[in-house]
Amino acid sequence: YNTDLVAAPSAWPAADTETTVRSELGNLSFPAPTIIMRGKPQGKAVYNVFLVDSEPSDGGGEGGKAPLAPAALKLGRTVPSPDPAEVKKAVLAELAAHGNSWTSWMAEVSSLHAALKKRLDAMPAGSKAMAGSDGFLFFRQSIAYVLGGDLAQQHGDRNPIPAILGFKKLLAKHGVDFLFVPVPTKEEIFPDKTGAAPGDASLARFAGKVVNPFARKFLLDLAEQGIETVDLLPAFLAERQASPGVGASLYQAQDTHWTTRGLELSAKLVAKRLERYPWYKGIAAHRRAFTTKDEPFTRHGDLHARLPEAERAKFAPETQLGHPVVNADGTLYDDDPDSPIVVMGDSFTGVYELMDCEHAGVSAHLAKEIGYPVDLVMSYGGGPNVREKLLRRGLDKLKTKKLVIWMMTARDLFDHAEGWQSVDKK
Repeated sequence: YNTDLVAAPSAWPAADTETTVRSELGNLSFPAPTIIMRGKPQGKAVYNVFLVDSEPSDGGGEGGKAPLAPAALKLGRTVPSPDPAEVKKAVLAELAAHGNSWTSWMAEVSSLHAALKKRLDAMPAGSKAMAGSDGFLFFRQSIAYVLGGDLAQQHGDRNPIPAILGFKKLLAKHGVDFLFVPVPTKEEIFPDKTGAAPGDASLARFAGKVVNPFARKFLLDLAEQGIETVDLLPAFLAERQASPGVGASLYQAQDTHWTTRGLELSAKLVAKRLERYPWYKGIAAHRRAFTTKDEPFTRHGDLHARLPEAERAKFAPETQLGHPVVNADGTLYDDDPDSPIVVMGDSFTGVYELMDCEHAGVSAHLAKEIGYPVDLVMSYGGGPNVREKLLRRGLDKLKTKKLVIWMMTARDLFDHAEGWQSVDKK
């Protein structure tokens, strides 16, 4: 639950450790910690600090020598080549179809927003999930995002644009391309399932339509800053309309996250963009063959435990199907930290890859599409600030990278609890 490793200082707690944690510890201090885990299972920071006394090592491996890692693929230095024009053109065409007015567009979805706000206001205090129709569960923060208005008008560190732009500029200084990939929320794809009653005719008409116009404006705002995005929403809406059955959903009914179908569609869309980069031919020249296999798993989704306790018994565990990616030698795919392509993100990049069936996440399927492993940097619940996890490796490590794909849930673009930290000083 939102737990990550953090950089180990010379002694813990460090100056940047939360004041409340340092207060609880009093004068206690732990020198040379080996591993520090910081979690937020209930919103408050919780630490696990490991101190390990180790004997001197001869390097491990047979004969005292460490095993050799495969040689990393080295590609020549190139100049970043962002192309935000395609998304900008598409969003402007959408806006024109709605009277060239964000106000007019918002008025068209006002009845849905009113219904969502009514349901949000009626949620019990402390409850983070609500039941919709046809077995769907929805997350409080995702609903708040749909209702959140113009994301660029958020104040201070709640506005994502300066942080995203600063990160793009940092990567560009090191010759690294950048793609931002916001993952649509389940409410945006299944607005007709957000009502308490099945078959609510007042909501059915919103299926397949854009119900959060300001999310479209956000992509336009990024494009005007020269930031390229991979826009998943149109493809997701089209896929939903082509296969409307609940059983073939792009999202898990009881979970905030996507299904195999959703993540595989995303991997295909991102892979298609990669083919246009000038350096991509260097990747294609080393193409590998990957296959997949089926692996079912059964569990309650992450929204089940967030329901009021009295409602949980109404929902049985769901069975999902993953597609683990398999190497040519029959072993399971693993991400490669030496890859020139980084997939950086939150739990949307971790589900099916580092949990559940494993080896079947969006990074694995992107690797399958392009025929080359990628480097996954993942932080549960930490999409806005996962950059720090990448940068803790050292800026010199960016010299070996060609592209960073920042993929995270769109809901955290609105009023993220920890704010968007700046990396401008890096």
